[in-house]
Order: sequence, then structure tokens, then C-alpha cells
Amino acid sequence: MSQMPGVILVGANPGLLLRQAGRPTAFASVWQVDWSVAGPGHALIVCRDGRTLAYGTDERLCRWLLERFTRHFPESAETGGAEEYVEAAVEIRIDLGAGMRASAADVVVELARPLDLRIFRADRIDLAGIAHELSNVFVPCAEGSITVDGLRLPGAPSLSDDDGRPGSSGFLAVAEVWSELD
Repeated sequence: MSQMPGVILVGANPGLLLRQAGRPTAFASVWQVDWSVAGPGHALIVCRDGRTLAYGTDERLCRWLLERFTRHFPESAETGGAEEYVEAAVEIRIDLGAGMRASAADVVVELARPLDLRIFRADRIDLAGIAHELSNVFVPCAEGSITVDGLRLPGAPSLSDDDGRPGSSGFLAVAEVWSELD
């Protein structure tokens, strides 16, 4: 398949930032990559306690997702740190009407109670000095959790009002397309 002009990734990227008493405690970035310049695959990136763990079976894809995207998300800056790759199969189930479950090794990320469904588009997002365009179908969720070694991490998604529509720091983002701008 020939590359679409400017398109560098097509897939889904649900995310969950947990907060407790207003402070961020952990962030998960789930990647279901249908196509990218680094190949297809799944990755689960968890930032907590000053560490960032990237789970997946394709180290090249995981590192590309970290370096190109997740490392530069504000949620990662608040909770992550030293980066490490963990070889593990990632399973992802997304249901726009119910939520998501993603797992890898000893980590489970869950989102539930979708609040809304809308199209999101950002004409310009700068990540590491590179300009991108992003579009997706955005579904904020009322509930979310990150479990590690059977223990649920502290915190919950922050709920908000986005111009009269519900918002959340726990969300599904599907039909996602990242493009690099010239």
C-alpha cells in the first residue's frame, strides 16, 4: 500500500489520566495502530511514579509511539519519567457504547460509562517541534481505572464541561488519524 500524503498513523488511542485530590497519579495511553509509518500493532504505555513503561510485542513501534507522541503529551510530563520497553502481548477491546479494556502483562486499563460521542479535530498540534494535524471520534468516559499487579492505582478521571458537552480525562479516541504538516 502506498503511503497517504502526510498521514503517519491511523488507528485508535484511548487515554486515561487519573487524579486524586486534584493531583495526577498515573496516565495510560493505549495504542491500536491499524497503519503507521512504523508498522501496525498494539501498545500500552503507562506513566506513573516517575517511570514510563511501554508494553508491546514490537519494540520499534512502541519506541516510535513514545518518541513521536506519548512522551510529548502533557499527561506524560505530569506522571512519567525514565522510559522502559516491556515485551508483552497487548489485548484491546473497544466498544463505543460501553468503554474499553486493555491489558498487557500485569497491567489492566479500563474505561466505562461513555458520556458523549463527537468528532474532534486539531488543525495544528506541535510535538517535539513537529507540526501535526489530528482528527478522531472522541468519547469521554465517566469511569476509568488502571490496575497493576492486581492493585488499583489511586485516582479517577477528572470530569469537565467542554462548551456544554461532557469532558473527561478518561476517553476513547477512535478513527484517529495523525498527519504530519509540511
